[in-house]
Amino acid sequence: MTLDWRDDLVVGSVVYEGGNHSRPRIVRKITRKGNGLVHSVTFSILHCSWTERPYTVLCRSDLATRGFTPAGCRVITSKRRLDKRLAATIANHEDRRMTCCDVVGICR
Repeated sequence: MTLDWRDDLVVGSVVYEGGNHSRPRIVRKITRKGNGLVHSVTFSILHCSWTERPYTVLCRSDLATRGFTPAGCRVITSKRRLDKRLAATIANHEDRRMTCCDVVGICR
């Protein structure tokens, strides 16, 4: 365990947004700095946006300022077909076959 819970995140980690335990978010991708500290975290999007992308990326400071807290559990994100499609879209941001309409409501 590190001094900062954000650096313990892995794909599948569940976090709560804004201390609101009715809004869990699943970590879909993590980008780390050279020193291993979390730089950014990717989640499925909650609401459609002008980009129409099915995911949103938050930087390290966003997690703190928006009041994210760790739930202390993980989920497997590779079993459902929709999860696999989302992972492929996140991996290739040029792939526009999946939109926000495909994932709204699957944040849990």
